[in-house]
Amino acid sequence: MRAAGQNAITYQGELRSGGVPAAGVFDLRFRLYDQATGGNQVGAVLCADDVSVVGGRFAVSLDFGGVYSEPRYLEIEVRADTGLGCAQSGGYTVLAGRQALTAAPW
Repeated sequence: MRAAGQNAITYQGELRSGGVPAAGVFDLRFRLYDQATGGNQVGAVLCADDVSVVGGRFAVSLDFGGVYSEPRYLEIEVRADTGLGCAQSGGYTVLAGRQALTAAPW
């Protein structure tokens, strides 16, 4: 039996707007897929509300559960914080290109 959060990963990213590092508070949504394009979504949509972005950089903890036995690809949506909660889907932009998740020692 695994402890809660044992499948969590730390995702560190960089946001740019107009070619320069973004700054401020943003809402981020994450989806995991089994293919780089198309394919099937794996697990739930995860949302990180009110993420502070400094110099374009941010870090969030994501826990999709025990779904990492096969190759997985991360899709990210972003919007500047508007005061809306994660469940309200308006205003998000899907960032181009899903990112392959790869293993790293810990």
